Amino acid sequence: MTDDIYITGIGASAGGTDALKTFFENIPEKPNTAFIIIQHLDRKQKGFTKEALTSSTSLPISQVDKRTKITKNHIYLIPPKYYILLEDHHLVLEERPPLEKVNTAINTFFTSLARHNGDKSIAIILSGLGSDGAKGSQYVKEQGGMVMVQSPDSATYSSMPLGAIISDQPDVIGPPEKLAKDLIYYINQPSSIDKAKDITSNNLIKEIEKPEAELSPAKKQHNSDQLEAINEELQSSNEELKTANAELKNKIDELTILHREVNNLFMSTQIATIFLDRDKRIRKFTPAVQKYFNVREGDMGRPIYHYTNNFSYGKLREDIDEVLTSMLPVNREIKEKNGYALMKIIPYKTNDMRIEGVIVTFIDITELKETNLKLENLTKDLKERSLKLEQSENYWKTLVENTPDIVCRLNKNGIITYVNNNIFNHTGIESGRLMGKNLMQFRLFIEEDEVKELQKQLDMVFKHKKQINYYQNFSTNNSQKHFFITLLPEWSVQSNKLESVLLVGRDISNLRNIELRIEDKNRKLEELNQYMDNFVHAVAHDLRSPLTNLKLILELIEDESDPDKQEFLISRLGRSVSRIDDILNGLIEIIGSQKRTDELAKKINFHRVIKKVLEQLSNELPKDVEVKLDIQAETIVHTRGYLYSIIRNLLSNAIKYRSDDRPLVLNISTKQEGEYVVMDIKDNGIGMDFEVIKHDLFKPFKRFTSKADGKGIGLHIIKSMIEKTGGKIEVNSEKGKGTTFSVYFKNQ
Repeated sequence: MTDDIYITGIGASAGGTDALKTFFENIPEKPNTAFIIIQHLDRKQKGFTKEALTSSTSLPISQVDKRTKITKNHIYLIPPKYYILLEDHHLVLEERPPLEKVNTAINTFFTSLARHNGDKSIAIILSGLGSDGAKGSQYVKEQGGMVMVQSPDSATYSSMPLGAIISDQPDVIGPPEKLAKDLIYYINQPSSIDKAKDITSNNLIKEIEKPEAELSPAKKQHNSDQLEAINEELQSSNEELKTANAELKNKIDELTILHREVNNLFMSTQIATIFLDRDKRIRKFTPAVQKYFNVREGDMGRPIYHYTNNFSYGKLREDIDEVLTSMLPVNREIKEKNGYALMKIIPYKTNDMRIEGVIVTFIDITELKETNLKLENLTKDLKERSLKLEQSENYWKTLVENTPDIVCRLNKNGIITYVNNNIFNHTGIESGRLMGKNLMQFRLFIEEDEVKELQKQLDMVFKHKKQINYYQNFSTNNSQKHFFITLLPEWSVQSNKLESVLLVGRDISNLRNIELRIEDKNRKLEELNQYMDNFVHAVAHDLRSPLTNLKLILELIEDESDPDKQEFLISRLGRSVSRIDDILNGLIEIIGSQKRTDELAKKINFHRVIKKVLEQLSNELPKDVEVKLDIQAETIVHTRGYLYSIIRNLLSNAIKYRSDDRPLVLNISTKQEGEYVVMDIKDNGIGMDFEVIKHDLFKPFKRFTSKADGKGIGLHIIKSMIEKTGGKIEVNSEKGKGTTFSVYFKNQ
């Protein structure tokens, strides 16, 4: 036994849905039983769903999809492709064999129900095809349970109810609402119900006809009461017949009135209608038929083809024969004298569905035909216009979808109604994410203040109704982009009102970058021109002295007659020419250093550069030199050629101007100071009187000692290189102690 509760199995198939709804509409909120609905389903059928019952009951409904404990006042549904069994107070599923042809889901559950729940089992069979449930209900009855069957006359399909009735006498037979009420009564008062009490009137008569000797007084009285009840039912039926007769008379009166009204309608209708029998003889026609046939009221019974017609169509008899044979209607559009008509021929059927002739109707469609013709012409014109519009739209879409510009349409509320796919190339945002959104949605890829500026310009267009062109910078994808924006007002064709604005944004970043590079080139050219102006003045000044000496020596040679003195003057002449040559070579070297501007900046390691320069100067370095390195800033992004040249010049000077009194010591260090990488090159050489020479130290062709050969342009060149890359150079020197050059590099 399953927790000592009643379990009601309901078997249903075709037509069972309505029966189930009616049944549960008559079940109270707490019926004190659990319901398991078993459907006789094909494998591909979805089955009965709980949604179909929710309007008929407030009981909870579940489809069993796993082992489920049974609780009363609950409805359980069987899923497709499975049998459902009762086992240890639970419902369990068993998959139907794939090759099984006959579905016995109801029998299977009823048998399991009877086996496990005994006399607390209730089997109900509702509408359905086949005989599933008959054997199972027998087993329920054998185990002391209750069997209830829907009456065949109330079932949509009576096969399953009849199968259960024939196989074994059910306890209750009746419509779904009666089964529901008897079920609740049985559950609440089982001791007061005799399961075999439903006796038909024939059985009752047979019982009464038994010899009186076989009947007890109590039985006689019971039969008498039953006969009296039957008599009362017969009297009631007689009264119902009288009522039915009265209703029938009323129906006849109504039909008479209806016939008269139909006849009036028939005679007054403007639809030409003619009734013909199977021999094509006229049975009846409306007055409007005379427009199409030359018939009169007295022509009933004569063949229709005896009469001339007023329309140009010669296959009427063939069409009537076709309808009589196929029993399918025929429609023809015919031309008559003053226009067009739609002729329809349909079979004339009696109440018992016999074909007694045909009905021919004519409907004037002249106006409709003319209207259709106008509509066809209009449609053709519209199609042509639509095609042109579509082509124009396609051209426009092809243009805007393939343009490198961003194209966006915004209505007066700032809502984006169109944006081309090129938005993705600039922002990484799909156009679909912006459609229907407010302009402020642009904050996804640009700054809020940039969106506000765009909104401000848009408001100006709507306010002044004029096109606006302007430049705007946008910060997007961690970069700054420059756009030329055009805002075009769009006017409604119907209302001539400004309804939207077309935004066209052209990315001019490359153009702007080119402009910036040109501006930078111009600036550098201006600096170079200024530099060259100063340089030319300096060179002219430096050349004036040796040229003056050269001119003076030449004049002295011309005036001097002593050969020895002439030879001395000529030697002096060579020294002046050599000086001029040094100045010109230095000039070439300086100009060359100014032209080297196209080399790209790269990441450079100081250790490697210093090592390379020292290797290049190895022949000039004294053997006892001591080089000390303190490289804290190891790398810099700079022009490689400049960096090599600067370090080589400074180290070369330190070697040239070393002291003869002590070994050369070179201290080379780098460190980061704010935006600069500072390189110090310190030596212990002869040094300089810095206060005396500081104003001329970096001028070209200036030399402050005769200790070593040189042109006097090295410091000038490296200072120019350093300043050209945004840096600076500082010097600290003391005569007899040494010099320190501090170069401030900027990362390029």
